[in-house]
Amino acid sequence: MRSHGSLPAAVFFGRCPTSPSGRISWLALATLVAACAATTLAPRPSEAQGFGVGVRFDLTAGSSPRWVAVGDLNGDGKLDLVTANNGSNTVSVLLGNGVGGFGSKSDFIAGSQPNWVSIGDLNGDGRPDLAVADYGAATVSVLLGNGAGGFGAKTDVAVGAAPQAVVMGDLNGDGRPDLVAANGNSNSVSVLLNNGVGGWTRTDFTTGSNPIAVSIADVNGDGKLDLATANYYGNSVSILLGNGKGGFAPRTDIPVGINPGSAALNDVNGDGKPDLAVGNQGDNTVSVMIGDGLGGFGAATTYPCPAGVFTVVIGDVDGDGKADLVAGNGSASSVSVLPGNGAGGFGARSDFSAGSGCYCLTIADVNGDG
Repeated sequence: MRSHGSLPAAVFFGRCPTSPSGRISWLALATLVAACAATTLAPRPSEAQGFGVGVRFDLTAGSSPRWVAVGDLNGDGKLDLVTANNGSNTVSVLLGNGVGGFGSKSDFIAGSQPNWVSIGDLNGDGRPDLAVADYGAATVSVLLGNGAGGFGAKTDVAVGAAPQAVVMGDLNGDGRPDLVAANGNSNSVSVLLNNGVGGWTRTDFTTGSNPIAVSIADVNGDGKLDLATANYYGNSVSILLGNGKGGFAPRTDIPVGINPGSAALNDVNGDGKPDLAVGNQGDNTVSVMIGDGLGGFGAATTYPCPAGVFTVVIGDVDGDGKADLVAGNGSASSVSVLPGNGAGGFGARSDFSAGSGCYCLTIADVNGDG
């Protein structure tokens, strides 16, 4: 997968319904690899429309995987997988072989009902660690990595009620990754500033109703990271502008579709400014809003998707240098690819069959083919 501009190639938001089999899958679509926390994932060859389709791989994880993250966990230069398993209170680590294969899972204890997992070096030892949003415990669990794909016992950090997601970013410019949790039942985000030696300073900021996803980017071009939350019951995205010291201004709410499940920030029109793409589960659409680089966003352009669209990620999946959209459609059990035209618009989608409840997905080049 190719990065688009200076922003991350993909930002991942959302949650998956119960998948009792505890399986995740990936599907090769040219440079795209889509990993879904779902039972099966298979292409519809008749609908490929120019995207190269590879074979399906089903991988065993813990019970009810709700999120999947990708990173090199053992320092071998190959991408690995980690899932947040809501039904077993664990995370599963699957080490990659660099050609699309993954070893058997290793499970590590998280908090109650983990919904989301993020990867980053939280203690400055050069080894990737994990942060897990524990929906049932109002905590974020931090698991420090040993650099070989293993993780130590969790340390729990209190956040707001029912954290749905947790993401990482240096919010106060001290060179250490901080954490932000989206608290669904508190209508807030908890910002956890990292002291680098296991201590966290928490401050909560108000969002719209039922934030279930959060994204970090500099949306107003001042060099300071800002936040965007998808507010499921508020039918909105809240923008919170950062002050560069870990604080945030009162939110500005942007109306979107019904029941937004994700809010992806990335440059879709090539002007170097982050734009916004939102998956709206309630009306089966994706909303795209072009950013002005000052913290504002234009009127939404909507694109219909199959039933239950939830997570939307942004990346160049067909190798043409233009940002595309990839959506996970839980009720339809499919993944949709919408090719970008480089000017902020998107063409006719291609749908690919997925397993039951593919609400969350991530994209990465796990087989090293570029």
